[in-house]
Amino acid sequence: MLTVVDIGNSNIVVAVHDGERWVHSFRIYSDQKKTTDEYFVVLDRLISSTDVPTGAI
Repeated sequence: MLTVVDIGNSNIVVAVHDGERWVHSFRIYSDQKKTTDEYFVVLDRLISSTDVPTGAI
């Protein structure tokens, strides 16, 4: 699996590719006040809600 991240001023977009197609994408509002831990929790919950094993990323 390939994971790409586009970090912009207003959004962070994360997409997962399985080698053949894009299987999931997530858009998160960028907030300068959020810590890396807060972003980790958000991403972890988003990925956990899919069928993608976190170990595959």
